[in-house]
Amino acid sequence: MTTRPPIEIRDAAGVCSAEEDTFLLAQVSADMAPAGGYALDLGTGTGYVAIYLAQGGLRVDATDISARALALARANVARNKVDVNVFRSDLFSAAGGPYDVIAFNPPMNPGETEATRLLTAFLRRHRRLANLFMHAFDQFLDRSRIEFLVQFLEQAAEHLSARGCIVMELTRLEIDQLRFRLPDFEFGRRVDIPRLPSEQIVVVAPRWERAA
Repeated sequence: MTTRPPIEIRDAAGVCSAEEDTFLLAQVSADMAPAGGYALDLGTGTGYVAIYLAQGGLRVDATDISARALALARANVARNKVDVNVFRSDLFSAAGGPYDVIAFNPPMNPGETEATRLLTAFLRRHRRLANLFMHAFDQFLDRSRIEFLVQFLEQAAEHLSARGCIVMELTRLEIDQLRFRLPDFEFGRRVDIPRLPSEQIVVVAPRWERAA
């Protein structure tokens, strides 16, 4: 078994830090990717997921809409001496593919601004406060994101290889809603996030047999 080198990540204000959910997102994405496959880390932030996937021998694109995040991701990629193609993309606007796996932790607010990114990054570094916030606004956030998530998954399917999949962080309620809204998608493996009990890492894929 090959030993994976430790990943050195530095943070920056306004960029979400790599936390427990990030580590699980990276691990599940690596598990789902074929050897030597092609991966997209969408909304890369610090670049942790992209670096983890590149260490596993995957060809990796890492994208973000934030210039601050892109600069940080490039610095972290260089620091860890891996080959990752880091570039700006508003969701799939500049993405290529087809990808064998797409990793994505959706923003709490789909209409994020620099101000809301600063708030989100702050909450990720203060988990107890973040959990209180999520508990208080859980159902509101689910309702506010669901249309965005439906559109995202429909777009993501167009950038997948045959039998490719999307690995996402979602709330349990969102998963239930999306299963109802998107019957042509399979919501498979689900991994609990111990410090975020209302959320899971979930593997999503088109029901390829229906499209055949």
